[in-house]
Amino acid sequence: METKPTTTDETALVKKQEHNQLLAEVQAVTRIESPEQYQKIAGYRATFGAGIKYFDGLYLQRIDAANKLHKGLIADLKGLKEPSESGWKYSGQLLADFDRRAVIEQKRLQIEAEAKANREAEEERKRLLEVAKDLKDKELIKEIKAMPLEPDPVVIEKQTPKVEGLSYRENWWFKITDATKIPREYLCVDEVKIGKIVRALKQEANIPGVEVGCDKIAVQK
Repeated sequence: METKPTTTDETALVKKQEHNQLLAEVQAVTRIESPEQYQKIAGYRATFGAGIKYFDGLYLQRIDAANKLHKGLIADLKGLKEPSESGWKYSGQLLADFDRRAVIEQKRLQIEAEAKANREAEEERKRLLEVAKDLKDKELIKEIKAMPLEPDPVVIEKQTPKVEGLSYRENWWFKITDATKIPREYLCVDEVKIGKIVRALKQEANIPGVEVGCDKIAVQK
């Protein structure tokens, strides 16, 4: 779908239509076969260049003004939100830290409670064994010894209060500890650096794994 311009300048619309027609003529050419045709295509290109300057002049000044307004609004918004965002972030860190410590404490208390329950279950089995021995009931003694420990289940609740609308998500992160040990598939080619070397050394550039070539680009004033 063709995007309609936001200007009501009829001259611009007419110029666009003219250039559409020229574009169709140029795109019908697959290869220049004669000096005359070369001159004709060069003339078309000059017309296209003039069109680019015309449309730039029509829009760039307004775009620049809009960009300045946009940047100003973004700066205003950032300044106004700064206390709110800082408070939001810091309070979140405090809450997450409390919850993290609550999880650690919950696990510690759970382990202690389960260990206590196991000890109590073992003591109860010893007590039952003593009773069986007093009764001199060999079958009961054998049954008690074979009986698995079955302590009462223990559930320790986390101490983090429930707050409506508040939850946590995992945010995994990383930091590089030794770049020399990182596998090759995680490394990124520095194409910007390669481009600088190629443009500086041209055909003399010699980088293993990199092909160096040169394309001619028409420059027309």
